[in-house]
Parts: sequence; structure tokens; C-alpha cells
Amino acid sequence: MEGEKNIEQDNTDKFSDFEISQAGVSDYRAHISPEFARESIEQALPDFRVDSIEMFTEHSIGSVTFLVNGEYIFRFPRHEKAEKSLEMELRVVPELHDKVSVPIPDFEFSGSQSGKPFHFVGYKKLEGKELTSEILTDADGNPDPKIVKEIATFFSEMHGLDIEKARRSGLEERNEEQFFHTQLKEARQHVFPALREQFPKEMESIIKKIEETFEDYFSDKKNFEYIPKVLHGDLEAEHILIDPRTHVVTGILDFGSVHIGDPDYDLWRPYSHFGKKFIDALLEYYPHADSKQLFQKMEFFWTAQVIHRVLRVILVDDKEEISYGLDRVKERLLDKKQKTGSA
Repeated sequence: MEGEKNIEQDNTDKFSDFEISQAGVSDYRAHISPEFARESIEQALPDFRVDSIEMFTEHSIGSVTFLVNGEYIFRFPRHEKAEKSLEMELRVVPELHDKVSVPIPDFEFSGSQSGKPFHFVGYKKLEGKELTSEILTDADGNPDPKIVKEIATFFSEMHGLDIEKARRSGLEERNEEQFFHTQLKEARQHVFPALREQFPKEMESIIKKIEETFEDYFSDKKNFEYIPKVLHGDLEAEHILIDPRTHVVTGILDFGSVHIGDPDYDLWRPYSHFGKKFIDALLEYYPHADSKQLFQKMEFFWTAQVIHRVLRVILVDDKEEISYGLDRVKERLLDKKQKTGSA
């Protein structure tokens, strides 16, 4: 269905932005054409006939995807970091099929890209539309409990996976305190100078607010007393497919950011899209010991990601996106107009 289009997001969030910078801008803008994808598929999968192929998503830092024969999604990593992310997916996702109750991609095909040291994967396209606030909520803004319960069940199942088995599989385990200290260091080096250039009159207030936001998070030791869980890591609204007629969740997509970490981190993206009412309803099915602290952490994760997004486009020198990203940082830190929406 059309609603699935443009849902494949980049998989670079879990990698250091210094690594992105060192890899070179061209690696992250590598073009993969339908003709190249067809050639790679036909060489690697001689028994698979490609009758039609069209670009499905192109404007992604991590991978390019194609719709093949009108029913299969084939994903091609652009660079080494996306390749490593795909390798992890290939180890982890097959283990999830018996553990989660919602449909997830089933990698039926894999092979090597023609003349490149990277692979590709193919899976049957999951039908459904991207979950939106219009589908999720009624006229009064109350979320549909059926949808909320299915998403809560997915989180319970995902976070209930065997942590020791995940560690043995080589799944990355993230130290949240160290991770965000690194993000702040990178922001000081790359984002702060850009803020000074774009907002000379307001930059001191913005930078001060960023420093205070990170310090508030670091100074509360309860933020790091979580029990590590296996996380989806990137549950954007685009990655939740829904049947708009029945309100059944028809798929959860993009496990390229799967890792071991703070389970509260998995909730901030749905919070940024659907707001407090959604999280309040979610907590009825997926309880939290301290909801006040949870909301404070989600606000921090959201702010940190807005900063991280502009950091990333600065490092790949995407001039068209840098100004927009800096505007969002200012809006997030000073204007307080950004309530919910994609982060």
C-alpha cells in the first residue's frame, strides 16, 4: 500500500558522528540506481526473476530501497556503517519472529552487491499505512486503546528478549551516560559554531540551554539505574504500519538501530509523534515505576536527537538541511512551540 512509501530511514543514529565525518561525504551520498540493483539481484539470485524494479526510497543516509515485482522490498546499504547495521539485523531479526506478535520483515533473500563489498536483503513488502495521529486518535485526541495495546505489547515482547543471548550474538550494548557525553562533545565541536553563525544574537541563550539540558540529565543518577533491555531503537511513526479500517498493527519496520540499552529510550520517539496522552495510555499496558522521571527522560532524549540530527547534516555538509536543522534546535530549546511531531 502507498502508506509504506518513504518509511525506510537511515541507520546511522547508533554510530559515532566522528566516524561519519571520517568516512567522507561521498560515501553517504553514494547513488545506487535501479539498474545496479537489478544487476546485483540477478547475479546473486539467478532463480529470482526481476520483472519490475522501481526506487522506493532514495533520500536516506543509510540505505536505498527498491520495490521489486510490486511485492518485495530490496534494501541496499550505501556504506560500511550501514552494512554493519544490516549484518546485525540479519543476526537479530530472524530470532524475533517467534518472539513478537506483530509482523516484522522476513528476510527471504540476501546477496552481495555487484562489484562492492556490501550486501543487500529482500523481503515481502508489509502492507499497511504509516500510523498517524489522525488514525490513532478520536475527535477529542484520545488514542485508540486497541492500537496502544498492540504497541505496548510489542515493547513488552521486545524488552523481554533474553539479554544474555543478545549479548552473545554480539549486539551492541550502549552505556547511556557515555553515549550522551560523546554527543555533547560532538555538539560543542560542530553544532555550537554553526549556531553562532546562524543566530549571533541568540546563540548564547541556545548554547546555555543545551548545556543545562545535558547537565540536568547527567546529574540525576536515577537516569542510569535502568535494567538493560533489547531495544528496537528507532520506533518512528513511519515504522509502525496500520490497517486504517481495522486499526490492527500490520507491521513494525526497520530494526537497523537495535541495541541493548535503557528501555525508556524506546518510548521517546512515539512520544514525540503522538504526545503525552499516548504515553499515558501506553503506561496502562506497559507500566513504569516513575512516570514523572520517564517524561523528563523522554524530553531529554528528544532534545538530544534534534541536536544530533543537525550535527549529522553538518558533518555530511548537507547545506540545504543545516539551516533547517539549526532552526529546529532553536525552536526546541527556546521557542517551545514544538510539542509533537517527527524528531
